[in-house]
Amino acid sequence: MGGVQDLISHTRTITHGFRLIVAIAMAAGAELLASPLIAQASMTFTTQATNWRILTVPQYHQQHGLSCEASALGMTLAAFGINVAEDTLLSQIGIDYRQPTWDASGAMHWGDPYAAFVGNPNGSEIGLTGYGVYYPRIAAVAQADGATVAQAGEGIAPSTIYQAVMAGHPVIAWTTFDWIYHRVSHYVAFDGRTVQFGSPYEHAVVVRA
Repeated sequence: MGGVQDLISHTRTITHGFRLIVAIAMAAGAELLASPLIAQASMTFTTQATNWRILTVPQYHQQHGLSCEASALGMTLAAFGINVAEDTLLSQIGIDYRQPTWDASGAMHWGDPYAAFVGNPNGSEIGLTGYGVYYPRIAAVAQADGATVAQAGEGIAPSTIYQAVMAGHPVIAWTTFDWIYHRVSHYVAFDGRTVQFGSPYEHAVVVRA
């Protein structure tokens, strides 16, 4: 599971924090989710950038097989002097260890990644014993730990991510581990929310360049 790309904020000495953009991308930052439910392969983005920068962000190995979101958040926070252990971040995010179930029609139901980490962080996406968590909990924990979140959501334009990096703001992005486009499926979570499901390729990263 995935990673984030971080940017250093020039305003942090004024705000005593940093500004973070949390976006969901399904194809290496080129194809974004059009809505919480649909990813379109035709949604491509091309830029002819004349400027670039690389932000200083520490690189940590994630501590669990599926804890990329917490790892990415930890790196982003550490870039601005907020040091929180990955397991502490997972505890703050919250973990729903329940396993998926299937109803009479064969439809799967599982936890809500918009509300907590779904499954076991040491589990398997292929084996459906673990999955991950989406932006609302990452943004909430970032704020709770002292960060300023500039924007959080799905369908954030790649141009916005580029501009944020150029302005020195960190971006946490959900993408695919193999950096190619995959269609998402969906399930209805135990709480009734329809969830877009990126298994087994969903990954979170820190964008720093």
